[in-house]
Amino acid sequence: MIKFEIKNLNPFKIKSELDFKSKAIALFKKQYNNNLVYNQYCKLLKIKSTEVKELNHIPFLPIQFFKTHKIVSNKNKISHIFKSSGTEGNKSINYVSNIDNYIKSFRRCFEMFYGQIKNYVFLGLLPSYIEQKNSSLVFMVDNFIKTSNHNESEFYLDDYKKLFSVLKKARNEKKKIILHIGHVERFNGAVQELFKIVKDPIYIECRRMSPFSARTKDDGVVLDIMIHDIDILLSLVDSPVNTIRATGLSILTDSVDIAHARIRFGNGTVASIMSSRVAKDKVRKVKVFQRDLYATIDLLLGLTEIYKVVGDPDDDSQALMTAPFEYDGSERFIAYHKPPVISGDALRMELDNFIKSVQGKETPIVTGKAGREALEVAMEIQRIIIQDIH
Repeated sequence: MIKFEIKNLNPFKIKSELDFKSKAIALFKKQYNNNLVYNQYCKLLKIKSTEVKELNHIPFLPIQFFKTHKIVSNKNKISHIFKSSGTEGNKSINYVSNIDNYIKSFRRCFEMFYGQIKNYVFLGLLPSYIEQKNSSLVFMVDNFIKTSNHNESEFYLDDYKKLFSVLKKARNEKKKIILHIGHVERFNGAVQELFKIVKDPIYIECRRMSPFSARTKDDGVVLDIMIHDIDILLSLVDSPVNTIRATGLSILTDSVDIAHARIRFGNGTVASIMSSRVAKDKVRKVKVFQRDLYATIDLLLGLTEIYKVVGDPDDDSQALMTAPFEYDGSERFIAYHKPPVISGDALRMELDNFIKSVQGKETPIVTGKAGREALEVAMEIQRIIIQDIH
């Protein structure tokens, strides 16, 4: 029989899965008894603390409550207040009374996966988080920087040249560098399926629309959302950018809110990218055309559809359906495919790839070189638009 002792809840002395279960349920009981919001939530679900015996019976408080209520479990003085980035609008607020435990938890977690903090160089490139203040991410990275034994560890903000110089120096000295760029769309199942299909694109169209969010009012739409499509585009086309033409408008803010770019590559491939944060609904779509093939993907639905031109329906047994058409005196067929896309949490897969890259088990899906190239194209598009507006 497991004893759920509330007195000894030290999470840093867990010895086994059974011990974890005991502490987790004891912590649930403590929150149930001391956290008014959580207590009321459990009662609305008709959950009694005495009935919870298994981990999967513990109810999780929806994140929305942290945006609308003050979630605290004791009457101790609040020492720190952390706020989320507010991606969807309102910010979640985390009230911390024991900052030492907070620090101990993320330090212990880091060293569990990667080893001693002091042995690492930390390059903090987090401008938007720093500008928003009250960021737990900045607080953590700042703690790591101060613990590091390397002078290169610091926040670089928008000083990309200095950051590149530090990385180049480390590479020349043959130091181990794990640089992982946060383009989560690369881990979208529909995008991964697209990479398998498209080999020689002729024309690519990307559309990315979003309702306005106050979180991004100071960032132009190009660096805010278009850059993700630029990364997909550059990974699909194996050729350098030749020319860029771009236009844009400021509608709701002083920054660029709507942007369109037309990019021509050295091999002749043409791409059209449209991004807007002045839309009613979210849209994330990519269309790719190559000889005898048209593919369209919906990044929100994780859906990929393919239309291929074949000479004989029997040549493509995988097609869900075919339709005939006549061209230049001969009959051909359009074959329709809807390949199954492996669903999953793209953000989780991105973080898993980063952890395994640090452990030496994988390599980063999005390299530093890919991140720099996408950023260079995005900044050139933004420069052209701003020059045109003014």
